[in-house]
Amino acid sequence: MMMYPIDVTKGSQKWTVFRRFNQFYHLDNDIKKHHLFKKAGITSSMPSKNSTASKTDPLLLEARRRGFQKYLTELCQIPIIADSDQFYMFIQPFQIGDTKPAS
Repeated sequence: MMMYPIDVTKGSQKWTVFRRFNQFYHLDNDIKKHHLFKKAGITSSMPSKNSTASKTDPLLLEARRRGFQKYLTELCQIPIIADSDQFYMFIQPFQIGDTKPAS
């Protein structure tokens, strides 16, 4: 099971969350279901899942991690998405392995 480390910064707080591809897929679909991309006038830029590529290829995994980081950074720039419950819950460090914000 591949987990992608994603660095999150909110104000002066920083933490890392670990998410699977499937979790990004569900976030993207949830945002689409609530028409947040349409309301913001954009389309999703989430990295695609290349089913033929090796899941152990470090270059592919790093490229996908960077793609997810860029995807979330872009979502942060769109207030209607960044302020949504879906996005808020996704970036919170509630799962095992996530690092909590330093106080």
